[in-house]
Amino acid sequence: MPEMTELPLTVENDSREGKAEVHDRLEPHLTDHEKRILREHERVIERALRNHQEAAQSIHVIWAQKLWRDTIVDGVRMRTFTQYCNKKWRISGATARQWRRQAIGYEELAKETGVRVKYLHLVRPVLTPMRNATGAARVAILEAWKQEVTKPTATERTVALVVRQATIATRVVEEHAMPEELIDALDRSLRQVLMLLNRPQSPVSFDEGQRSQLRAAVTVLETGLRRLMRML
Repeated sequence: MPEMTELPLTVENDSREGKAEVHDRLEPHLTDHEKRILREHERVIERALRNHQEAAQSIHVIWAQKLWRDTIVDGVRMRTFTQYCNKKWRISGATARQWRRQAIGYEELAKETGVRVKYLHLVRPVLTPMRNATGAARVAILEAWKQEVTKPTATERTVALVVRQATIATRVVEEHAMPEELIDALDRSLRQVLMLLNRPQSPVSFDEGQRSQLRAAVTVLETGLRRLMRML
């Protein structure tokens, strides 16, 4: 276990503590002792995030194969999966269902995009949009997700933002879109394509993120133009 110091009993928004104030109050470089503590705690966080993914997948397997049915806790045989979760792991049935949905989504995303993310929280933002979309809209959303999660700087917040933007962009090319909404979506996608194609390097030399971005924009253009032709 890493070295534990006394924990503060307040949770402040980190934006209230300015960067300048931190560097003015403290030495800019960590001591060897502080570096060791940092490494130990970062390893704990890394392991916990990775284990959450494994735990979600294991919960799903236990549910799917009904492996909980012979479990006895405090002398009581479990009658339901929810009871098993409550008594054995102290988690609610709702939490277990959420973990199972995430585990299923992780596998679906891996099959459709070829990407297996390191942390399960990068899967959460795309699950509902992915399942609510079909056809080209689904492809565009998955391309946007893939582009973002393959970046080393990806966080749950940035992934959610990218997925939301892709969802909005693709929604207007569906059947219920108004003509002005459709034209606006086509204009935005065309601008994105032109911005990418106006770069110095050839598209064949694009990295995976740029290719994913281009494919997503072209998918919206393709679907939107077909929809526009039907309106004419």
